Amino acid sequence: MELRERMISALDFHGIDSKRELIICSNNGDWCYIPLFRLIDIVSSLYKTQQKIIEQRLIEVASNANRLMEFLYYLAKPIAAVRI
Repeated sequence: MELRERMISALDFHGIDSKRELIICSNNGDWCYIPLFRLIDIVSSLYKTQQKIIEQRLIEVASNANRLMEFLYYLAKPIAAVRI
C-alpha cells in the first residue's frame, strides 16, 4: 500500500473526509486553505522523490565500495606475491 492510500485510510479511520480543507496562517498573517487531497498528493510525491534520492545514493555508495575493494586488492596483490 502506497503512502497516499495509507494517509487516506488513516483519515477514513478517524472519520475525516479527504475533501475537507486545512486552514493555515502563513508567516505574514495571510490565511490559506489547503484541500486535504492536495496535501496528500504533495506529501506522497515528496516521499517518492526522497525514496528515489535515497536509492540513487545507495547505488553510489555500493559503487564506491566496489571501487575501493578493487583498489585495495590492487595494492595487496604485490604484497601477496612477495610473501609467497
